[in-house]
Order: sequence, then structure tokens, then C-alpha cells
Amino acid sequence: MAEEDVAEEDMEDEATTNKEKRLNKKQRDAEKRRHEREIAEKEEARISNNEPQSAADFERLLLSSPSSSYLWVQYMAFCLSTTEIEKARKIAERATKSVGVTNATSKLDIWIAWLNLEQLYGDDQTFEKVYANAIRYNDDLLVNKKVIEIYANAGATEKLEKLFEKTLKKYKSDEDVWIRYMEYLLSNEQIIKCREILNRALQVLPKPQHVSITSKFGQLEYRIGSVERARSVFEGILINFPKRADIWSVYLDKEMQVGDVAAIRQLLDRITSLKLSSKSMKTFFKRFMSFEKANGDEESVEQVKQKATRYVENS
Repeated sequence: MAEEDVAEEDMEDEATTNKEKRLNKKQRDAEKRRHEREIAEKEEARISNNEPQSAADFERLLLSSPSSSYLWVQYMAFCLSTTEIEKARKIAERATKSVGVTNATSKLDIWIAWLNLEQLYGDDQTFEKVYANAIRYNDDLLVNKKVIEIYANAGATEKLEKLFEKTLKKYKSDEDVWIRYMEYLLSNEQIIKCREILNRALQVLPKPQHVSITSKFGQLEYRIGSVERARSVFEGILINFPKRADIWSVYLDKEMQVGDVAAIRQLLDRITSLKLSSKSMKTFFKRFMSFEKANGDEESVEQVKQKATRYVENS
């Protein structure tokens, strides 16, 4: 086996191990959030059946459900609907003290609702005060991601970019924040800066994450940027990692979404000429066959069949 193949396999093994560790943690976190959400949904259903129509209705329901973030947020919204801004703030403050500290999701929901309130009805001073307390009592990375969404929805460009930089200074290994930053820049046609952010990410992220984040950047290009630039990104990845079936698959998925029949056919022909695992090749040949049945003719379908037969014979 060639030295570069060994190095590539070692890198893939390391990436797989790290990915499994991240997945295990994500699965645990996801299970916890799912459990919390199930409880919240049951509470929401119960509350919606009662349809509170007044402050007194909300207060009565809160006596039996003081930890329901859904009920507190609805109460705040009710106050805002009657232009009682200060009362909504007081409700938010009460809520942060009533929702149990063990229910991280519900607690965060309250703080984010309060931050949205301040974004809409407050000023920089009131927002910053609530923000400071939000990151004090919650996971500050999660808070920052939510505030990034708030700033993006409000079109607060300067604040948004400052928060991206602040967050990445502390959480430079969080791939999601890098992706969000690039998505924001690309959606605002800041192509050059977007490329700069990708390069910065590659300088600080562990090597096993380089392919992942570059692939995600390419997917952003397909979705909100340039198809030609996106193709260049994937071609660049595959020059260095020609045996990454997962990247070929993503590349193919995106081309399928674009819908250029000639480009898809050419890509499928390239992929099915590679020496990937038998499982991957079987999958790609199936996709090639399905594609030709839908977009080709009897001759093109027969050509794929013959190519698949030759592959099996030579394996």
C-alpha cells in the first residue's frame, strides 16, 4: 500500500474515532433535550386546552406549573400584546427565578424570550444587562448562538460581527459557529471575507475537522453562493481525499439538487470509475442506474449495466 494511502487511512481512522466521541456526547445531549421537550409539549398541550385569556388566568396556571417556560413566555407575549412592556419585563424576571436550574432548556428559553423583548422594545443598555445575566446563568455558547440569531433577524450587522468574533475567540474549536459566520457572510455577498473566515477556521480547527468544515462551506456555496465555486470546493477536497465516499456522496447530492443532467451524468461516471469500497460502489451504481432510468434512454441504461458488470468481474 502506498505511503499516502496509509496516511490517508490513518487520518480517516482518527477522524472516525473523534466523530464517534462527538456523536456519543451529542446523542446524550439530544436525548436530554428530547426528554425536556416531551415534558414541555405535554405542558403546552395542557395549557392550550385552558386557553388563558387574562393575567389572572396565567397566574392561576402558574400556581400549578411554576416551571413551565412555555407558560411564562406566553404570559410575556400576552403582556406585550396589551403594550404592557414593563409588566412583561417583570414577568420575565419572575420566570428566571421560578424555572428550575436543572431544566437547562426551559431556563434558556426564558432568557432568550427576554432578550428578544429587549431587542424589540428596549435599548442597548437594557439588552446588554439582560445578556450579561443570561450568559451568567446559562451556557454562554448556547446564549451567544441564540443572540447571533436575534442580531441576524434584526439586521444588526455591526453587533452581529462583533459577537461572532467574540464567540470564536473563546470557542474557536466550535465548528458550528464558523459555519454560521460563513453563512452570514456568504448570504451578504461578502465572498472574500467568507474565504478568509474559512482559512482562519482551518488554521485553528483540528485536522480531522478540515474536510468536514470545507465540505459544509461548499454546501453553503451551492445553497446561497455560486455553483461553480461550490464545485471548485468539492474538487479541491477530492484531489486530496479521492477515496472519501461520503464527500463524493454529498457532492452528488448537491449536483442532483442543481439538476444539470449532463453534469450529474459526468459526475456519476467519474465516481463509478473509482476504486472505493464494494458497499459504496454498489450504492453509487444503484444511483447511476436510477438516474439513467429517469433521465436517459435504453442505451444509457444499458451502458451503466455493462459498466457495473465489468466492475463486478474485475473486483
